[in-house]
Amino acid sequence: MLAQATEFWRKGDYLRVAPLLEQARAAAESLTKDFSQLLGRLEDPGWVAQWNKLGQETIRWSRVNGKPALLIDKFGRQALVYQDGQLKRQIPVELGWNGLADKIRAGDGATPEGKYRVLEKRGPDRTRYFRALLLDYPNDADWVRFRNARRAGEIEKGAGIGGLIEVHGDGGRGSDWTQGCVALENSAMKELFDLAYEGMPVTIVGRFEP
Repeated sequence: MLAQATEFWRKGDYLRVAPLLEQARAAAESLTKDFSQLLGRLEDPGWVAQWNKLGQETIRWSRVNGKPALLIDKFGRQALVYQDGQLKRQIPVELGWNGLADKIRAGDGATPEGKYRVLEKRGPDRTRYFRALLLDYPNDADWVRFRNARRAGEIEKGAGIGGLIEVHGDGGRGSDWTQGCVALENSAMKELFDLAYEGMPVTIVGRFEP
Protein backbone atom coordinates (compact mmCIF):
# COMPACT_ATOMS: atom_id res chain seq x y z
CA MET A 1 0.00 0.00 0.00
CA LEU A 2 2.81 2.40 0.85
CA ALA A 3 4.59 1.56 -2.40
CA GLN A 4 1.41 2.23 -4.37
CA ALA A 5 0.84 5.51 -2.53
CA THR A 6 4.41 6.58 -3.28
CA GLU A 7 3.95 5.81 -6.96
CA PHE A 8 0.70 7.80 -7.14
CA TRP A 9 2.46 10.72 -5.41
CA ARG A 10 5.25 10.68 -7.96
CA LYS A 11 2.71 10.73 -10.78
CA GLY A 12 0.86 13.65 -9.21
CA ASP A 13 -2.28 11.56 -8.62
CA TYR A 14 -2.66 13.00 -5.12
CA LEU A 15 -6.34 12.10 -4.60
CA ARG A 16 -5.46 8.41 -4.59
CA VAL A 17 -2.68 8.77 -2.02
CA ALA A 18 -4.69 9.52 1.14
CA PRO A 19 -7.03 6.47 0.92
CA LEU A 20 -4.06 4.13 0.50
CA LEU A 21 -2.26 5.67 3.46
CA GLU A 22 -5.39 5.23 5.58
CA GLN A 23 -5.65 1.57 4.53
CA ALA A 24 -1.98 1.05 5.41
CA ARG A 25 -2.48 2.65 8.82
CA ALA A 26 -5.50 0.44 9.58
CA ALA A 27 -3.66 -2.68 8.42
CA ALA A 28 -0.65 -1.84 10.59
CA GLU A 29 -2.88 -1.34 13.64
CA SER A 30 -4.60 -4.66 13.02
CA LEU A 31 -1.29 -6.50 12.65
CA THR A 32 0.08 -4.88 15.79
CA LYS A 33 -3.00 -5.96 17.76
CA ASP A 34 -2.81 -9.54 16.46
CA PHE A 35 0.91 -9.77 17.20
CA SER A 36 0.43 -8.44 20.72
CA GLN A 37 -2.25 -11.05 21.40
CA LEU A 38 0.02 -13.76 20.03
CA LEU A 39 2.94 -12.72 22.21
CA GLY A 40 0.63 -12.48 25.20
CA ARG A 41 -0.32 -16.14 24.82
CA LEU A 42 3.32 -17.19 24.48
CA GLU A 43 4.19 -15.32 27.67
CA ASP A 44 1.13 -16.36 29.66
CA PRO A 45 2.21 -18.39 32.74
CA GLY A 46 -0.81 -20.68 32.45
CA TRP A 47 -0.07 -21.60 28.84
CA VAL A 48 3.65 -22.00 29.51
CA ALA A 49 2.91 -24.32 32.45
CA GLN A 50 0.59 -26.41 30.27
CA TRP A 51 3.15 -26.66 27.48
CA ASN A 52 5.92 -27.59 29.91
CA LYS A 53 3.69 -30.32 31.33
CA LEU A 54 3.15 -31.79 27.85
CA GLY A 55 6.87 -31.60 27.17
CA GLN A 56 7.83 -33.31 30.41
CA GLU A 57 5.27 -36.05 29.76
CA THR A 58 6.89 -36.70 26.39
CA ILE A 59 10.39 -36.83 27.91
CA ARG A 60 9.13 -39.19 30.62
CA TRP A 61 7.54 -41.45 27.99
CA SER A 62 10.87 -41.67 26.16
CA ARG A 63 12.68 -42.56 29.39
CA VAL A 64 10.17 -45.22 30.48
CA ASN A 65 9.82 -46.83 27.05
CA GLY A 66 13.45 -46.46 25.97
CA LYS A 67 12.44 -45.08 22.58
CA PRO A 68 12.94 -41.83 20.68
CA ALA A 69 10.36 -39.06 21.01
CA LEU A 70 10.17 -35.66 19.34
CA LEU A 71 9.28 -32.35 21.00
CA ILE A 72 8.68 -29.26 18.82
CA ASP A 73 9.19 -25.89 20.54
CA LYS A 74 7.48 -23.38 18.22
CA PHE A 75 8.71 -20.23 19.95
CA GLY A 76 12.28 -21.56 20.03
CA ARG A 77 11.95 -22.79 16.42
CA GLN A 78 13.55 -26.11 17.28
CA ALA A 79 12.88 -29.82 17.28
CA LEU A 80 14.17 -31.60 20.37
CA VAL A 81 14.97 -35.28 19.87
CA TYR A 82 14.92 -37.37 23.05
CA GLN A 83 16.23 -40.92 23.48
CA ASP A 84 15.80 -42.75 26.79
CA GLY A 85 14.64 -39.45 28.25
CA GLN A 86 17.87 -37.67 27.30
CA LEU A 87 18.15 -34.79 24.84
CA LYS A 88 20.16 -36.09 21.90
CA ARG A 89 19.64 -33.49 19.18
CA GLN A 90 18.36 -29.94 18.68
CA ILE A 91 17.30 -29.15 15.13
CA PRO A 92 16.22 -25.74 13.77
CA VAL A 93 12.73 -25.79 12.25
CA GLU A 94 10.41 -23.58 10.24
CA LEU A 95 6.66 -23.45 10.83
CA GLY A 96 3.49 -22.43 9.08
CA TRP A 97 3.33 -18.85 7.84
CA ASN A 98 1.12 -18.19 10.89
CA GLY A 99 2.95 -20.86 12.85
CA LEU A 100 3.01 -19.38 16.36
CA ALA A 101 -0.79 -19.48 16.52
CA ASP A 102 -2.54 -22.73 17.45
CA LYS A 103 -4.19 -24.35 14.44
CA ILE A 104 -7.99 -24.28 14.46
CA ARG A 105 -9.05 -24.69 10.83
CA ALA A 106 -7.80 -25.41 7.35
CA GLY A 107 -6.01 -22.55 5.66
CA ASP A 108 -5.11 -20.57 8.80
CA GLY A 109 -1.38 -21.18 8.28
CA ALA A 110 -0.98 -22.16 11.95
CA THR A 111 1.05 -25.10 13.23
CA PRO A 112 -1.05 -27.27 15.57
CA GLU A 113 -0.23 -27.82 19.23
CA GLY A 114 -0.76 -31.00 21.19
CA LYS A 115 0.36 -34.62 21.52
CA TYR A 116 0.54 -36.46 18.21
CA ARG A 117 1.93 -39.68 16.75
CA VAL A 118 3.66 -40.54 13.51
CA LEU A 119 1.08 -42.23 11.32
CA GLU A 120 3.32 -42.89 8.36
CA LYS A 121 6.89 -42.47 7.17
CA ARG A 122 6.91 -41.08 3.63
CA GLY A 123 10.01 -41.54 1.50
CA PRO A 124 11.04 -39.49 -1.54
CA ASP A 125 8.47 -41.16 -3.81
CA ARG A 126 5.56 -40.45 -1.45
CA THR A 127 5.97 -36.80 -0.49
CA ARG A 128 6.83 -33.57 -2.31
CA TYR A 129 9.16 -32.57 0.53
CA PHE A 130 12.25 -34.82 0.37
CA ARG A 131 11.06 -37.01 3.25
CA ALA A 132 8.14 -36.62 5.66
CA LEU A 133 6.55 -37.92 8.84
CA LEU A 134 2.76 -37.74 8.62
CA LEU A 135 1.12 -36.88 11.96
CA ASP A 136 -2.30 -37.90 13.26
CA TYR A 137 -3.73 -34.38 13.02
CA PRO A 138 -6.61 -33.87 13.59
CA ASN A 139 -6.88 -36.01 16.72
CA ASP A 140 -9.75 -36.08 19.23
CA ALA A 141 -8.51 -32.99 21.08
CA ASP A 142 -8.27 -31.05 17.80
CA TRP A 143 -11.85 -31.96 16.90
CA VAL A 144 -13.11 -30.78 20.30
CA ARG A 145 -11.31 -27.44 19.87
CA PHE A 146 -12.62 -27.08 16.32
CA ARG A 147 -16.24 -27.75 17.28
CA ASN A 148 -16.06 -25.40 20.25
CA ALA A 149 -14.66 -22.64 18.04
CA ARG A 150 -17.41 -23.23 15.47
CA ARG A 151 -20.12 -23.02 18.14
CA ALA A 152 -18.54 -19.80 19.41
CA GLY A 153 -18.69 -18.31 15.93
CA GLU A 154 -14.90 -18.12 15.63
CA ILE A 155 -14.84 -20.18 12.42
CA GLU A 156 -16.71 -19.20 9.29
CA LYS A 157 -19.40 -21.52 7.97
CA GLY A 158 -18.08 -24.13 5.60
CA ALA A 159 -14.50 -24.09 6.90
CA GLY A 160 -12.89 -27.47 7.54
CA ILE A 161 -10.45 -28.59 10.20
CA GLY A 162 -7.66 -29.38 7.76
CA GLY A 163 -5.17 -32.22 7.75
CA LEU A 164 -1.98 -33.60 6.19
CA ILE A 165 0.24 -32.09 8.87
CA GLU A 166 3.79 -33.38 8.49
CA VAL A 167 7.28 -32.97 9.81
CA HIS A 168 9.09 -32.75 6.48
CA GLY A 169 12.21 -31.69 4.64
CA ASP A 170 13.04 -28.83 2.27
CA GLY A 171 13.43 -26.43 5.18
CA GLY A 172 16.35 -24.14 5.83
CA ARG A 173 14.74 -21.16 4.09
CA GLY A 174 15.15 -18.83 7.05
CA SER A 175 11.46 -18.00 7.50
CA ASP A 176 8.12 -19.62 8.31
CA TRP A 177 6.50 -20.67 5.03
CA THR A 178 4.54 -23.92 5.29
CA GLN A 179 0.77 -24.33 5.47
CA GLY A 180 1.09 -25.56 9.05
CA CYS A 181 3.73 -28.27 8.85
CA VAL A 182 7.14 -28.33 10.52
CA ALA A 183 10.03 -28.10 8.03
CA LEU A 184 13.64 -29.20 8.57
CA GLU A 185 16.75 -28.84 6.42
CA ASN A 186 17.18 -32.03 4.38
CA SER A 187 20.27 -33.48 6.08
CA ALA A 188 18.59 -33.12 9.50
CA MET A 189 15.35 -34.53 8.10
CA LYS A 190 17.15 -37.62 6.81
CA GLU A 191 18.70 -38.15 10.25
CA LEU A 192 15.30 -37.79 11.93
CA PHE A 193 13.59 -39.95 9.31
CA ASP A 194 16.03 -42.81 9.90
CA LEU A 195 15.42 -42.55 13.65
CA ALA A 196 11.62 -42.26 13.46
CA TYR A 197 9.06 -45.05 13.51
CA GLU A 198 5.30 -45.34 13.14
CA GLY A 199 3.69 -44.47 16.46
CA MET A 200 6.57 -42.24 17.61
CA PRO A 201 5.31 -39.45 19.90
CA VAL A 202 5.56 -35.96 18.43
CA THR A 203 4.54 -33.25 20.87
CA ILE A 204 4.17 -29.68 19.58
CA VAL A 205 4.02 -26.83 22.08
CA GLY A 206 3.95 -23.06 21.83
CA ARG A 207 6.93 -22.73 24.13
CA PHE A 208 9.06 -25.11 26.18
CA GLU A 209 11.17 -24.15 29.17
CA PRO A 210 12.75 -27.32 30.65
